[in-house]
Amino acid sequence: MMQQVDSDIELSAAALTDLDWNVNLLKHAGHRLKWVSIHAYWDGIQHTNNYADYEQTMAYTDSLDTGIQKVRGLLKAMGLNHIRIAFDEWNLRGWYHPHHASAIPGMTMEQLLAPRDQNDDNTKYTMADTVFAACFLNTCNRNADIVGMANYAPIVNTRGCIYTHKDGIVLRGTYYVFYMFVKLLGETIIDLWKQNNETLSVKDKQGRAHTVDALDVVATLRNDGVIAVSAVNKDAENSRTLTLSVPGAKKYRVHTLNGESTESYNDIGVNGIVLRDGEWTDCGGEISIDLEAHSVNIIEIEQ
Repeated sequence: MMQQVDSDIELSAAALTDLDWNVNLLKHAGHRLKWVSIHAYWDGIQHTNNYADYEQTMAYTDSLDTGIQKVRGLLKAMGLNHIRIAFDEWNLRGWYHPHHASAIPGMTMEQLLAPRDQNDDNTKYTMADTVFAACFLNTCNRNADIVGMANYAPIVNTRGCIYTHKDGIVLRGTYYVFYMFVKLLGETIIDLWKQNNETLSVKDKQGRAHTVDALDVVATLRNDGVIAVSAVNKDAENSRTLTLSVPGAKKYRVHTLNGESTESYNDIGVNGIVLRDGEWTDCGGEISIDLEAHSVNIIEIEQ
């Protein structure tokens, strides 16, 4: 009925990790849809407020594209190539709201709501959140042919990248990730090939070992002809050397987002996570850069 009023409206429907749901949804409504919506919160701490630490957070990065690939395969199998993915609700952590589904008899409204204020403890929004957000956005860019939007939830307070208080705002580390990606990365994703891929061994919350890439790298081309490379070093302790072979490169500069440790954070009067803009450096066709431990970097290369 809405499309009869405005034929330009694009409809989206919620997809789940449940295969039966998705098959039936797409079988009956796929011809009307332009989008399917998927959500993910990797660190589900809604009832416990038990934050994954930096190493445990890096363990989550070994499967960031799982939901995307499952939906991609299903759409391809069903011949629904006109549908794209809206990853329209995502964050590293679910927000803390115990008893939100069923209140304990006798609990007051204050008792129900007070725990939620703990979501705005800025000391908890560390380089773990910052590095994870950059890795997820890299994942979306690698799948930009099918992921048409990816919406961080929420934007302000709780798990948001901006925290408000009576005297102003705090820009958390995740804010600067979005700032860097929006301001510096390009409109076109460039294929790249990695040689001698280095890995890390990390443990998740359950103590299980995971092997993850030490560096997460995506290359883009801007409309102004500049190549912009997103390079994330997940290693908590060691810098990693990234060598880029870019024939015709003339000069480059590196923008780095980082803190002194994996536990650095921003708060009222505290700027532990800082974005630093490097100077332009002349180069030839090969560029070698030492990426700081637990850092998010954008490398601009002029040809």
